[in-house]
Order: sequence, then structure tokens, then C-alpha cells
Amino acid sequence: MQVIPMHHTYVSVSLLTLLVQGYDMVMNKSIKRLSKDLVSYKPYVVPLVPLVVETLYNKTWSNVEKNNKTKRLQRLLKISNIF
Repeated sequence: MQVIPMHHTYVSVSLLTLLVQGYDMVMNKSIKRLSKDLVSYKPYVVPLVPLVVETLYNKTWSNVEKNNKTKRLQRLLKISNIF
């Protein structure tokens, strides 16, 4: 799944590498739909710039806190870090 514009060097290199390895490619329609598209397509590899990763991270934690699931997620993260 691609989020970065096609003219970006990082995308060109990663796109070619993934296509040569036989991965399918999905073009993201809009950055506003990124979260929904990630859930819908369940991509295996997603080349992203740090700002997008940070935005997704902050949005995830915001939703977790809003739903009062912070302690539960922190426990699950500790368990996952063991493996």
C-alpha cells in the first residue's frame, strides 16, 4: 500500500523492490482514508515517512485513551515485547 507521492525517491525504490519480489500494490486514495484503507486492505508492507507513522501512533493512542483501554493495551504491549 502506498501513501507517499509517486515522485518521491523513497517510493520509487521501495515500489520497484516490492514489485520485483512479487507483492501486489494498492494506491491509497487519500491520506484522510489511510486508517480505513489499512484496515480494509491489510497490507504486508507499507512504505511510510516518519510524520505519517507518528500521526497514526498518536491517533491510535488517542482512541485507546478515549475508550479507557490504556492499561489493557499497555499490558498487551508488554506481553508482545516478550516474544
